[in-house]
Amino acid sequence: MLARLLLAFGLLLTACAPAAGAPQPPRDEAPRLVVLVWNGSTATFGHLDVAGRFSPRVTIDDPAGMGIRAALAPDRQHLAATVARPGRPAGREAGLLLIDLARGEIRRLLDDVDLRGRPVWSADGNEIAVRRVHAAEHGTVDEIVAVTVTGDVRPLARGDGALGMYAAGWPAEGLHILRIAAEGSRLGVVDSPDVVLSAGAVRDVSVSPDGRWIAFSDYSYGPALGLLGPGGLTRTPLAGPFVHPAWRPDGTLLVAGAPGRAESALAAAPVPVVSVPSSPGTVSLPVTAGRAGWLAARTVRLGAAGAVVDEWIDLIGPDGRRQPVRLPGVVEPLGWAGE
Repeated sequence: MLARLLLAFGLLLTACAPAAGAPQPPRDEAPRLVVLVWNGSTATFGHLDVAGRFSPRVTIDDPAGMGIRAALAPDRQHLAATVARPGRPAGREAGLLLIDLARGEIRRLLDDVDLRGRPVWSADGNEIAVRRVHAAEHGTVDEIVAVTVTGDVRPLARGDGALGMYAAGWPAEGLHILRIAAEGSRLGVVDSPDVVLSAGAVRDVSVSPDGRWIAFSDYSYGPALGLLGPGGLTRTPLAGPFVHPAWRPDGTLLVAGAPGRAESALAAAPVPVVSVPSSPGTVSLPVTAGRAGWLAARTVRLGAAGAVVDEWIDLIGPDGRRQPVRLPGVVEPLGWAGE
């Protein structure tokens, strides 16, 4: 349960041209999926080609066994990752690592990072937003800081321990911050008023490629797709049991496919929405979509009471054909490279 909660605040980052001084992207190649394979004590990062062949690049130790939170940079060859120290409460005192997949190099950028919440890259690929928690006179203080690829740190936002803050996306217009408390979830850009998203804790917050829409999963009153954008906030109930929205580069929104899904509800959404097809007894979660039309879906088999009894990665081509892939460990797709 803890590992699932720690992975709840993921973001699908879209590729963009890096600014001066940012790591430069590699030449275009055949599509390759960047994945993290975690076995409980180590995490291996590497490439998975469309035939299902895995090429490991970097392995890091996870001595605390808390799991690794990682995000692919806009240049699609660097990663930001956090790993906890052994024996630290809730994995709060973690280290932020910069991983170069092309060179197989690892550099430690910052200590005392909170593992809860995934690193988030700026649109230009020069900074990484991470969460920190500091002891204060009356509890703790949450803080979001920006860390450059050279290790410089600057504060972005502060809160208090009663209100959890998480970086939820960093498009060109500014860092989006998700705030979750007992009264619900709010989202705002730094130095701007927050918008109430839900009475519960939302998940899977992601920004559309054009920056105009925010999508999220909301399970407060049953599975629903939330969208915040021009015209305000909408909530579209879905059959579920999962939502997991993910943006295609063309602005189409993908949601988890499931038997009995309400296509009419999807058609009523304010942006184009399609569900990822799944076979009977399974659900395919739209994890990450590439420019060339490839999709990586975490496919789960459901047992009694909707419990997940098996899972694997499906590589889905532009023609809809699936290549199931199983690797020894928990596999997390992080994004497509070489397209």
